[in-house]
Formats: sequence, C-alpha cells, structure tokens
Amino acid sequence: MSGKLIISVGIGPEVISSDNRFSFSVDLSTFDDKYRVPGTGHDQGYQLMIVVRDEDYRFGTCLLTYYLVDGAVGDLIAAKAAANAKVQANYTTASWAILTTALALPETTTDEIVAKTAAINNAIAGLVSVTSGGGSSGGGSSSSGAPTTPTAPPTTTTPPTTTDGTTTASTSTTAALDSATGKATAPVSTTAMEAMITQAKTAEAAGQKAVVEIKVEAAPEAKAVEIAIPKTSIMNLATETQANVTVNTVLATVTFDNKVLQTISNAASTGDVSISVASVDAGSLSPQALAVVADRPVYNFSVKAGDTEISSFEGGKARLSIPYTPKPGEKEEAIVVYYIDNNQNLIAVRGAFNPATNTVDFETTHFSIYAIGYNDVSFEDVKDTDWYSNAIGFLAARDIVKGVESGRFGPTQQMTRGQFVVMMMKAYGIDPEQNPTINFADAGNTYYTNYLAAAKNLKIVSGIGDNMYAPERFITRQEMFTMLYNALKVIEELPEGSGDRNLESFSDADGIASWAKPAIKLFVETGTVSGSNGLLRPLATSSRAEMAQVLYNLLHG
Repeated sequence: MSGKLIISVGIGPEVISSDNRFSFSVDLSTFDDKYRVPGTGHDQGYQLMIVVRDEDYRFGTCLLTYYLVDGAVGDLIAAKAAANAKVQANYTTASWAILTTALALPETTTDEIVAKTAAINNAIAGLVSVTSGGGSSGGGSSSSGAPTTPTAPPTTTTPPTTTDGTTTASTSTTAALDSATGKATAPVSTTAMEAMITQAKTAEAAGQKAVVEIKVEAAPEAKAVEIAIPKTSIMNLATETQANVTVNTVLATVTFDNKVLQTISNAASTGDVSISVASVDAGSLSPQALAVVADRPVYNFSVKAGDTEISSFEGGKARLSIPYTPKPGEKEEAIVVYYIDNNQNLIAVRGAFNPATNTVDFETTHFSIYAIGYNDVSFEDVKDTDWYSNAIGFLAARDIVKGVESGRFGPTQQMTRGQFVVMMMKAYGIDPEQNPTINFADAGNTYYTNYLAAAKNLKIVSGIGDNMYAPERFITRQEMFTMLYNALKVIEELPEGSGDRNLESFSDADGIASWAKPAIKLFVETGTVSGSNGLLRPLATSSRAEMAQVLYNLLHG
C-alpha cells in the first residue's frame, strides 16, 4: 500500500488489508445527507459515499453499497434481524409458528416488502413466552382466576389473492379474551390497514374489484368479538378505494359495501371505529319472539365511531353470515332471519340458509339485533313433491306470499297485477307508503293500496294509462319482468354476469313490447330468464306457483 489512507468519515487505516480491500459496518442514520446518495434499485434505500484521501490520489472517491435502515428494505432487514435474535425454545409453538410463517412470506415487490415487515414485527410482538402462562413454581397459592388480557395481540398481513376478478387483501389479528365478560377485543394496526389499502389500490388500478378482509382469531367461548380500526385508516380506505370490507369472526362474518364505508368514514372524525358482534341471551326476548327463535343464535351487531353508534347505513348495505347447523327435521326453506325491533317485533329480512357453507346469509341496511328463527308454513294444496313446493315454502315462511283462502295457496290460479306488486315489494324489502297522498285512481282501499302508492312514487310501475293500474287484471310475463327490472334498478341490484343465450335466440322475441325489451333482454343475457322450449311467451299470464318460483330463484340464487 503506498501512502497513508485516511477515510474522512472516521474509519482509520486499520480496516485496510494488504490487498487494498476494506470492509466495515456503519449506522447510516448517523451520517448527514452529504455522505448519502439514493440507491439505484427500486428496493434500495440510501448508499454511503466514502471520501478517501491519499498522497498519490490513486484511490480518489469510492461508493459503498450499505443501505440506510429507514427505507422499505432497511425496515425488513431490521425486522429479520430482530426475529433472528429470538430463540425458538423460549416461546410457545403456536406463537413461533406465526413468526415462521411471516419470515416465509415473499419479498419481491415493494408492497410485499412492506407487508412482510409488518407481519414479522407483529409476530415478534405476539410471541408468547413458554413461562408466561404457566402455573406456580413454588408452594404459593393458585391463580385467582382473574381475566388475563394480552397487551399486544399480533396482526399478520398476507399477500393478496385474486379469484374471478376480485382481489382480497387480508390481515389476521388475535383477539384478547376477557374471561370475566366473555368479550374478545383486538386492534387492527395502522401499518396493516395501510398495507391492505395499497394492495386494494393496486388491484383496482389493474381493473380488479377489491376486498379488504380482517380475520379475527378468538377463543371459541367468546360471547362477543370487537375490533378497533384507526379512524384515519377508515377515511383513507373510503376516499382512496372502492373496496368492500369484510370482518371475519368466530361468531359471524360481516361485509360492508363501499357505501357503508363512506357512511362510517363520514362519522369517523369523532373517533376510531369499532365493529362488534355480541351474543344476546334468548331469555331477554318476548314470549312471542322466543317461540320462533327458541335456542337459535341471536346477535347484536354494532359499529361505532368513537362513542357515536352508526345505526343507519344511508343507502349502503351490509351482508352478514351466521354459522348455523339445521336441527333434525328442519326444512332449509323455513329457516328465517329476523330483525328484532325495539318493541320485540320479529321482522323477516332478506336471507337464506346456505348449505354449502352451513351459514345463514342475509343483507341489511342498518345494524341492530338479528335472530335466526324457524317458520314452517304449509298449505293443503302444496305437496312436498310438487316442483314449486320449495319456492312457496320459502316465500310463505317470510310472509312474502299468503294463501288465497284458509289452508290453501292456489298454486294454479293466475296471478293478478295487485298480488304481484305486493309479493315483489315484500320480497325486496321495499316498504309501502304509510299515508299516501298520490296513488292510482283504481288503487282502492285494500291490501295492495299502499304498496301501489310506493311503487308509483318509485317509478316501479306506471300503470296502463289514465292514472289506472288495473290491479285485478291478470299479469303478463312481460309486465312481471318489467316491474322486477324497475324494482331491482331502484335498489341497485340488477343482475350481472352472462348466460349462454341472447334475446334473438327466442323465436317469439319479436312479440315483446318495446317498453319491456330492456328488462327481458337483461334477464335473458344474465341467465335470469331461460324461457321454455325456445319461447319467452311475453303475453302469457302466469300462475301463482310460477311467480313464486321466479322470485325464489332471484332471492335464493
């Protein structure tokens, strides 16, 4: 080596080997910006500029690639180092498995690096010492039985998954159980939420539908599960994405559409958001409600921003799934979800038992107390073997249809326009006008009067002219499909997807009235209407059984 080598940042010649090579470790955060330059790769932080002085200037200036420990990669390096410093023998198998899983996550893209860093750090925070939950080691007294609450439940963010055009960004968190109250609570970290928001934005930019899923692990004996989400994360999710949010707990699964998320975000200025599902003692129900519900699940669903409860979703919808196994002899069609109002009234809501998942799934526009009940309604003229039996049983259990006389349904009787509008609006939870001031001239004062007023006001029906509706006239298929189309448009639930046929494939398509074509075209193209023997029969009337089957297919599909 010729001459004396001095490195201006304080590294002396003792690190220089005889072949002029040198290496050292530094904490880059201690250097000011004149010694730091950005890394050239997308995953690099900063590099350190080392200025070398020598009498013959042969060494000049050199660049060493030591990365700053405050970039994405640096954070991951630090997290890995912290994990490697842990000793497996000191922790429980379950908590160590979470750390092992986090360390195995991919780290190719920036999103993956951020998610993996959060997963490792959360897994480290959630490590449970093998001695932390053990019994006494000496002759002291046994535990007092007081509830124990972990102070930092782990949260693990996993890489997103994409299925059928929907990308799901997921995180898992473990709820701490208060054994005295049976309530399990878990926070969702800002880091985990921001990672999922980034994943959702990436998915939407690629044309995918995004879902943000929060999986909550809780003890099976938990009577209530609550999660807390930072208000800033909710606001960012609502303003920066169109994603739905799913909260998956041991008691139930809740999915908010983006409209609900907007409502929650608007209220979030008052504080962080909490979402909870709590079991309700059936003994608190009225005798009438208890007779229908018996010992089936009853839950109180709530969402709060700070101390403010958000009871109405302002046009948004939540989809809820409650695990349920039918009792011996129960008919699936007679399993009904009820909203229990403040007067202990049971109000059937849209929902059905799903045998594929063993859950009862339903939709709601507000949170409150909901219960699973059983209401088997039978008619003398409807046998279990009839092709329309399940449809009529399903609708009758929910009070969507009634019989024509004592004990009889009249499945072969023709459906009137008045009967259909009531059946349809009940099926989709569209309320009648309570005190209508505007109605059709022939609306009368009967069971369909207030429903007709609401249907007219919402433009679901327009009548036959001269402010007449003709409620007692038999309804044609094209009239029925048009009313259904208008109703589904009002509640923003027009069917999507594609079937294997188009309108022109039916030989009688030319017989469809111009005002009915948009509706029938959509229903045919989405597979909602399949016709019969190559015919749509737009002018044919339909029986009560046929109408029941159409609604059953839409509601239960």
